[in-house]
Amino acid sequence: MKSDKQAIGRQTSLRQDAAVFESRPKRIRSKLASRKSVQGAPFVQPEKAPRLGKLILIRHGRTSLNLAGEHERLRGWLDVPLDDQGLSEAEETAARVVRHGIAAIYSSDLARAIQTSDTISRVTGAPVIAAGDLRPWNLGSFAGQLIREIVPFLDFLKDRPDLPAPGGESWNQFYDRYSKRLLALMTLAADSCQVIAAVTHVRNFLAAPTVIHGGNRHNVEVRGGPKTGSVYVIECTNGQWSVRADQ
Repeated sequence: MKSDKQAIGRQTSLRQDAAVFESRPKRIRSKLASRKSVQGAPFVQPEKAPRLGKLILIRHGRTSLNLAGEHERLRGWLDVPLDDQGLSEAEETAARVVRHGIAAIYSSDLARAIQTSDTISRVTGAPVIAAGDLRPWNLGSFAGQLIREIVPFLDFLKDRPDLPAPGGESWNQFYDRYSKRLLALMTLAADSCQVIAAVTHVRNFLAAPTVIHGGNRHNVEVRGGPKTGSVYVIECTNGQWSVRADQ
């Protein structure tokens, strides 16, 4: 009888221990699960969490050169600020992306991107980190000219990807610079399981899907693109990346 009582008492004790273990916070249970029990048998390890990551790609607000139709001029590396509509767009974009819980904002160091980033930072509380490699394609002396007049030159330069624009950089130089930074931010988002934002420019947006999916850089369009204030959500689930427009 004495041994039966001992066995019953031991089973009750084990059930109590299990209940206490399950009631602990997950971070504590994870630590305990890696330890040995008194009898030397390990606890069952919890399932590993899936690898997640999210990068929010944001186009800066409008400037005085982002006019509609035939009046639009190439911005390039010209350091033009946001106009009144662009400031309003930045506020609207900040209100849209705050729900993502952004932890840090990486921004092109040109004024229009920094102004957009600062507006988002005020709403989200996330710090702004300037990153020159998020700048657009440096088209040198073409900056400031009417888009409709220089489109043939943009196509010419993209078809000769190692030829630099006058006073600027080649298509390959731009793509290599930008893709390296974009992929690094994707890795940062995945490894930290945090939401990272990047504020950049229209040709960076046009190149993004090709960079993300490892496509052919020579098929990227150099004209058109999403409007100012647009947002892409780039997500990683179990190592697979996807990109979609944030509605």
